[in-house]
Amino acid sequence: MKMTKIIGGSIAVAAALVLNTQAQNLLINGDFENAAGFTANPVTLTSGINGGWAVYDGNTYQSDMFYSPDTPESGSYALLSSQVPGNAAWAGEGGYEIISGVVPGATYLLSAWELTDTMPVPGSGYPPGSPQFGIQLDFTDSTLAGLGGNTAYEYVNAINTWQLVTCTATAPANATYFEIYFQQATMNTYGYNLNAYYDNGSLTMVPEPGTMALLGMGLAIPFYFIRRKS
Repeated sequence: MKMTKIIGGSIAVAAALVLNTQAQNLLINGDFENAAGFTANPVTLTSGINGGWAVYDGNTYQSDMFYSPDTPESGSYALLSSQVPGNAAWAGEGGYEIISGVVPGATYLLSAWELTDTMPVPGSGYPPGSPQFGIQLDFTDSTLAGLGGNTAYEYVNAINTWQLVTCTATAPANATYFEIYFQQATMNTYGYNLNAYYDNGSLTMVPEPGTMALLGMGLAIPFYFIRRKS
């Protein structure tokens, strides 16, 4: 019985260690609290990989929400992407980062909390619930050539309210890097900025069914033998 407990415990510990590794947040500066967690755009093979967020327009930056009526999801800061007036085309603007550590064949979950404190005038013909926020989980090969992935774009359905957006994607066989985007895709024909805030971004590996089965097996073995003994 003692040996059974040791075996069962060992299986459970091994599975728990794997789950803990898979649950680690792979994003750099996902809560945007670190002012140093930003890098220059564009990110290249020689500059910016694992360096944090690169912004690709002049209106995306680390925003201090301490004095805002909207409380950030954590800390004081969030990423603000502000769509200025006059943009009559659907154009994405925001930030991205390129990260190493992809395990080919593994499935990953990307999530972020999103909020707006500005919305178009009702009845203006603008898509309902705008602005539209997006997160994008892509993969690249060793040369930074894109391999595709998955996106999740949602119309914001309430002002001054954080909402969670998620997407998953499986890394191709030749994947080397993650390419993560947080961006606003809007068409601003109004006389004011349309603001999109992001906070508490997370990128984690989705546990494989086999790992969950091992964890369950490790926990179940001692109880099985206890029932048999009784």
